[in-house]
Amino acid sequence: MDIQYYKLIDWFNKRDTRERIFLILVLCGLTYIIWNLLINHALLQHQNTQKQEIDATTLEINSTHTQLKNALEIVTNSSYIQKLQQQKLLTAQSQNFEQHLENLIPTAIAPKDLPALTTAILKLNGITLVELKELPSEKWIPEGLNSLTLPTNTKSIYKYQMAIEFYSDFFGTLDYLSRLEKLPWHIYWDSVEYTVIQYPKADVKIKIYVLTTQAS
Repeated sequence: MDIQYYKLIDWFNKRDTRERIFLILVLCGLTYIIWNLLINHALLQHQNTQKQEIDATTLEINSTHTQLKNALEIVTNSSYIQKLQQQKLLTAQSQNFEQHLENLIPTAIAPKDLPALTTAILKLNGITLVELKELPSEKWIPEGLNSLTLPTNTKSIYKYQMAIEFYSDFFGTLDYLSRLEKLPWHIYWDSVEYTVIQYPKADVKIKIYVLTTQAS
């Protein structure tokens, strides 16, 4: 190896100045070409790859930042906060309503017990009964609420409605209504009309209903 190296040096030294300059230029050119093809090209490719990755990461960060900014603007908007509060309130009211319905269902009367209710009302004294009549039954849950998520058994509950008219004075009416509420069934009030005929006598009309498991 050393012998070849010295021979090469000797050969080079024997060239004239012009040839040596030419050889040096050729050697530099070859070195540049080798560097450009093997090393510099690989470095450029690596740089381009890194630049693409950086550009993609930057784009993703900018996109995430924009989304976060938009989300922050939405959740801090007063109308959004108000709607969120309204939604929470409606959810709580719906849950309370469903719980209230579930608590009322056990008070429903079986259809076979309705005659006993009528008989008990007829036996109440202390007033002059004018009329007691049964009104058309109707579903307990109005049609407009069918879209709500309600207990399934509420759809088979009906209102058994009655209209009662009687004569009495003010205190006699209060006593009658009190005894009516104390009957062993859960009675609900729709309306009360109190019209004085000849003081202290009055014509009283009331509408009541009980819950039942079958339409009458």
